[in-house]
Amino acid sequence: MAKSSANFLLVLLFSVSFLVISSCRKNDRAQDTELQSARDMSLALSAWNDIFRQTEILAGSQADLNAIPAPFIYTNNCTSVAVNPALPNTSFPKVFTMDYGNTNCQGPDGAFRRGQIIATLSGNYRDSLTTIVITTNNYFLNDNQISGTYTILNKGRNRAGHPNFSESVANGRSARPHSNPVSWNSKFTREWIHGDTTSTVFDDVYLLSGNATGTTSESNTFAVFINTPLRFTMNCPWFESGQLYLNPAGLAHRFIDFGTGACDNTAAVWIFGAKSTLYLD
Repeated sequence: MAKSSANFLLVLLFSVSFLVISSCRKNDRAQDTELQSARDMSLALSAWNDIFRQTEILAGSQADLNAIPAPFIYTNNCTSVAVNPALPNTSFPKVFTMDYGNTNCQGPDGAFRRGQIIATLSGNYRDSLTTIVITTNNYFLNDNQISGTYTILNKGRNRAGHPNFSESVANGRSARPHSNPVSWNSKFTREWIHGDTTSTVFDDVYLLSGNATGTTSESNTFAVFINTPLRFTMNCPWFESGQLYLNPAGLAHRFIDFGTGACDNTAAVWIFGAKSTLYLD
């Protein structure tokens, strides 16, 4: 009788525990709809990719610096770019300063920028082993202040015959107005899959792979792993396709899908199988 009672109590305890755990899991699934970590991650990812884009518009279009007339000043509305040492001096390293002015300057892509992006090139952009180190000076993208050190290394052509770049961001920081900053450190590989043989940058297509870590504006740490390479074309400010996993501390992982090729500012965020739409800056 005592043994039977003990068995009954164990079964009852297990049943109650299972119901509590099951209820917690369902409750976790119902309550874990947080999207701020995905927004903050996307802000940092798109901000640094835009800095690459701005630099490539300048440096990537110049297959041969000797062909640039002196003095070289690139102007686009309120934007100017200067080269130091100035041409016709063709020696390296060269410092390219992209200056968007002290007030918001709207570019052809609709984005507003101000401040400076400063890129130091050890050689021509398309040459193997060229290193580009990029910093910012009071630089804002759509009123988000961006700072950090961005390093790009041209690793030559890969087995597919495509130019291949390793890149990293150290101590990256993206700060929205009236919000805590988002921190960002990343190690990516960028494969140049189309447009490397033409003289225009706007047919260039890249694939981005790798991982990153950071801290959200709500002081929660996160890790990012690109599952399917992110496709980026120079004539579109958004990632057109690709998927990644976002793992915020204490939360379920988020699967983020940038689509199948359309140039738009949305991504799908999946949490516990439930889909939300993320609108990107």
